[in-house]
Amino acid sequence: MVALAFLNESRSLVPFIITLLGLLIVMSIYRGPAVAYMPDVTEKPLRSRANAIINLVGYIGGIFSTVAMMFLLKGEKDMETGKTYYPDDYSFIPIFLVVAAFMLVAVLIMVFTVNENKVLAETNIKNDEEEDDGSGDAKLSKPVFKSLILILLSVFLWFTAYNAVTTSFSRYCLNVLDVPLGASSGYLTVATIVAILAFVPLGKLADKIGRKNSILFGIVLMTLSYTIALFIKAETPFLYAIFGVVGIGWTAINVSSFPMVVEMSKGSNVGKYTGFYYTFSMAAQVSAPLISGFIIDHTSWGYNTLFPFAILFSVLSLITMSLVKHGESKITVS
Repeated sequence: MVALAFLNESRSLVPFIITLLGLLIVMSIYRGPAVAYMPDVTEKPLRSRANAIINLVGYIGGIFSTVAMMFLLKGEKDMETGKTYYPDDYSFIPIFLVVAAFMLVAVLIMVFTVNENKVLAETNIKNDEEEDDGSGDAKLSKPVFKSLILILLSVFLWFTAYNAVTTSFSRYCLNVLDVPLGASSGYLTVATIVAILAFVPLGKLADKIGRKNSILFGIVLMTLSYTIALFIKAETPFLYAIFGVVGIGWTAINVSSFPMVVEMSKGSNVGKYTGFYYTFSMAAQVSAPLISGFIIDHTSWGYNTLFPFAILFSVLSLITMSLVKHGESKITVS
């Protein structure tokens, strides 16, 4: 990550892209196994709640980085226009260093506090798995396979919409709303704080109303938020409320989407299905900034295309997700 910052400042595009791709590959290496650990030690009907806790902790890291941006990315003020700008020699290295240090501390905590083999030995989980020969090559029936493809496609679509907004929103604020980069992080911080507060309650709600209904509820909230934001063309406190709703919608989606995917797996291939989930979500996170950025740069609307782009992909995810027929927990939780 620190190398990425220095390459960014050197304006060396090709090495920067290569390093960025390497960072994403490394992230996929540790993220999949870390998350797959949850279904190994959690009963199926409790996985939405457990996944809510995973996301809760992840969002603590997210709010740390956005708050750090608020303090470290100040920019400079144009005395004539009063607008905030960032000179060509502006340094982004401090924010990279702070986030890298935070990640290092997190890794050290995991290494010295988590004993995976001990936990697995002490845990006796009965997940009522379907017949499984333990090879990891068990085949899905055609209806279940269709649902798996549809939900993975849905994951790609809603991540594309969300990551396009989160990636370009600071620049959207600067170019459309005339809000400095650092200050614009406040809106995303509100979404993160609301998500942190909502993860556990929405995890319980998903157990009550069903995982699919929880996801559809979240997609509708996200789509409505993008639609309302489309018509806001100046800085307003109302944006904080909109991004608060975004936080609720994104939480409702995330607490249930991963559990629905691993619900379709067999006991010996939970890790494989975790990989499927993160392949589609990470593919969206890589491609969304490229696609939305290309549209922003090559259309006369510029940054005004951001929210229509997000609305389109969010609506598409609503359609594909509504066709999913499998992935609910088979046991009712009180």
